[in-house]
Amino acid sequence: MKEDVLEVVRDKGNGITAAEIADRLGTTSHKVWDVLRELQKEGSIYFGKSMGRFISYPIEYKGNEMEDEQIAKRIADSVVKRLADDYDLKPKPKMMLADKQKSNVTLPPVFNKIVSYAKKGNNVQMVGPAGTGKGFLARKVAELFDAEFYEVNAVKNEYGLTGFVDANSRFVKTPFYDACKAVAEGRKAVFLFDEMDCSDGEVLKIFNEALDKKEFTFPNDEHLEFKALVFMSATNTIGTGSDEQYLGEQLDASTLNRFVPIRVDYNRQVEMSIAEGDEELVDFIDAFRRQTEKNGILVIVSYRNLKQIVSMKGELTLKEVMRDCLIRTMADDDLQNILNNMIDKNNLYYRACKGENVKWKIPEQQEFELTA
Repeated sequence: MKEDVLEVVRDKGNGITAAEIADRLGTTSHKVWDVLRELQKEGSIYFGKSMGRFISYPIEYKGNEMEDEQIAKRIADSVVKRLADDYDLKPKPKMMLADKQKSNVTLPPVFNKIVSYAKKGNNVQMVGPAGTGKGFLARKVAELFDAEFYEVNAVKNEYGLTGFVDANSRFVKTPFYDACKAVAEGRKAVFLFDEMDCSDGEVLKIFNEALDKKEFTFPNDEHLEFKALVFMSATNTIGTGSDEQYLGEQLDASTLNRFVPIRVDYNRQVEMSIAEGDEELVDFIDAFRRQTEKNGILVIVSYRNLKQIVSMKGELTLKEVMRDCLIRTMADDDLQNILNNMIDKNNLYYRACKGENVKWKIPEQQEFELTA
């Protein structure tokens, strides 16, 4: 079962809980915790994920379980090496220089507002539904500022933010540390706290202190100052707790007061760019989304869905693609409720969702320039 747990952790990345692992494996949280405790006894194990998202399990030695420090070090080294070799868990780069090449994706008007606040040293909280490109906009800010980009996601314990010293006295870094280090060394950096509203309250207290002082002493006793670091966060909720569609922690007033909240919503210009000018598809996605909200059906209809649909044009039947990329596991009653309340019954994508064997509409090639 140990290998199964490791595979789930690698797949899911930072912030996964024992309950989520148990659900994926069809077992109990109690059994998962037993496995995690066993791993903790074996050594300091950490898993790398692209864009610097790490999950870590700092080791605690109790009683006489590992009196011999050299044995502990050998076990830790051998476990990390075995995992790296057998499961391809070598940490991936935690820093990404923003892409300098032009993108053909249109930027929404709100991007200018985000940039205006960020360049004046304000901490920006991007608030909006899943899949509206909040992370993408943060990367674009880094690109515009010619800065390095770092990101963490839904941090559940302080080690995921600050790092920790492992059993071999090695400091395990985090994207937050790397961002602070970059600025302390005179480089420019943007730090994104993604899903901040799903993070632990104690973590946010530490983060707030760093935001206020623009300096922090890390577990390796290294004190860094980072007054020029650009701080951004991305949340699905405004920070007042869960709503009907999204889970989220209630952020304390002091955290909320440190950020300027900016609403990031779906934008028709962006959707037209993603859809390669297919107005009929964009009209359908917009109407479908409005009906889910109107009828209280908890379904996310995002830019990601749109990208998936467009990427499959001409590859599979339109009916299959709409089923796989949009409808998915939606209850049939909910689907019919949405479709029956839509006005344009002749829309190609509406008809595909109704089960008709309609053919793809392949538009003429169009070009879209980067706009802000």
